[in-house]
Amino acid sequence: MEEKEDNEGRQNKDKDFWVLYFDGASKINLSGAGLLLQSPDGFLIEYAMKLDFSTTNYEDEYEALIAGLGLSGTLSVKNLKVYGDSKLVVSQVKGEFEARDEIMEKYVCLVRSVITQFNECHVERIPTEENEGRDNSIG
Repeated sequence: MEEKEDNEGRQNKDKDFWVLYFDGASKINLSGAGLLLQSPDGFLIEYAMKLDFSTTNYEDEYEALIAGLGLSGTLSVKNLKVYGDSKLVVSQVKGEFEARDEIMEKYVCLVRSVITQFNECHVERIPTEENEGRDNSIG
């Protein structure tokens, strides 16, 4: 009986989700991205980066998402919930919107490819106000 309970506990532990919040910021001649990654036990990793190339608002959102997914993979995260406030990016990743240009298609393909490394990965849109506290955007 004790062994069965131990196996159930291990299975529930394997289902624990990490949470990733991502956000991008684009201004004239300056682009950046930020992310916050939280472990199931509450440990937080905040990361902000300056992009040394010109981007659109959507490209910097994708750069933040890709960086967060990469960090999650490096940490051997198995189950991940991803939240961002960009309706376009989240909808493209989920297949609800079509990528209409070559650059966006490449970003979507890359993200979908990286997502396959996780046992479970759910990408959802949250209102900007809910992402503001996690916004590591450049000033």
